[in-house]
Amino acid sequence: MALYVSIQEFKSQTTDVEDVVLEAAQNATNSIHTVSAQIASVETILQPYSSPSFLASLNSIENTLSEQANDVESKVLVNKKTYKHVVDIM
Repeated sequence: MALYVSIQEFKSQTTDVEDVVLEAAQNATNSIHTVSAQIASVETILQPYSSPSFLASLNSIENTLSEQANDVESKVLVNKKTYKHVVDIM
């Protein structure tokens, strides 16, 4: 009986940790998307006044940030499935 209780407590704690990690990842990706959107806004404002190479650089940064945010989201999803599988085995 004590083993069962310990396992249930462990599962509860792992779920808490999982929630914290998922929330942190979501906050990070939201922040990255916000920065990316702000760069796009700056790019639009500066377009009449800046050189094409500068605008291309901003566009490249914006695209890179968006790709990285998408990578974080996909890796979190894969890790969440793996993590859940391991906890379910216990």
